Amino acid sequence: MSNLRAIAAALLLICAARGAPAQGPPQLVPEAATLLPAIERDLEAAYLTPEERKDRRVFHGVWDERDLDSPARRAMAALETWRMDEGALADPATPISLRARALVRRGRA
Repeated sequence: MSNLRAIAAALLLICAARGAPAQGPPQLVPEAATLLPAIERDLEAAYLTPEERKDRRVFHGVWDERDLDSPARRAMAALETWRMDEGALADPATPISLRARALVRRGRA
């Protein structure tokens, strides 16, 4: 009788497992980043000029295309996203420190 119970329990377990909805892997990367309050305050500081505000958005990684209006900002954004083919990384108007960092990341320095 206990053998029959064991078989019935095993069958019940198998049926329950097959009937359970399949779950995908957990989402490891969030849809959107949430900024820390300190960063939000930094970006909204009243004393920043529009140019400084663009620099800060690029620095914190929350820029949009309107912020990338200079070779230096485009180069910084390219370095942050590992787009080593960005033309701004070779532009003479880009600071030498950013161009050098790109060369190092490309393995050419």
